[in-house]
Amino acid sequence: SGDWSSDVCSSDLALMPQDIHTVSRTRTQTLFDEEQQYIAPGLQTIALLSELSISHGRGATLTDLVAQCPGRLFVTTFASNLHRLQSILEASAKAGRKVLLAGRSMQQNVQMARERGFLTPPRGLIVEAPEAVGLEASRLTVLASGCQGEPRSAMGRLAAGEYGTIRVEAGDTVILAARRIPGNERAVGTLVNT
Repeated sequence: SGDWSSDVCSSDLALMPQDIHTVSRTRTQTLFDEEQQYIAPGLQTIALLSELSISHGRGATLTDLVAQCPGRLFVTTFASNLHRLQSILEASAKAGRKVLLAGRSMQQNVQMARERGFLTPPRGLIVEAPEAVGLEASRLTVLASGCQGEPRSAMGRLAAGEYGTIRVEAGDTVILAARRIPGNERAVGTLVNT
């Protein structure tokens, strides 16, 4: 399986106990799965933030954060978390921003998800690097792979100023929209401090 959540706020991809019961009634013989950070108490803040902003419209939301960023917005998350990607795409569209996909896994996952109808960005929302370079800073979101601090990932290279003509500069905002996987604390810390 893939990314899922058991949050009580119930996103589009939330997996609740009744869903597991339904699967158990099918001809499925075995389901091996895990939820990252399942032992962490409380709600997953970033996931909850993005779900509330898009689905429920309450409180300070991802949509609000995206709209209020004065410069470019860099968001790094797991390229496989389609619900979060859709939330970021929708928030960027609402804020009048274009989106540049940075990183091979981000580009490939978004392409596959669009082809299968799992992601539905408005036409013209996603742009290529040449168009992104010419945009006003407040009109660009860069959605990058590498949220676990992988040094050669798109976000790692963006932070180090080694990703072509796009780089993180003063006045830009960076959102790390993922929890650290245990064992990656040092790599994520290095990314944040770059």
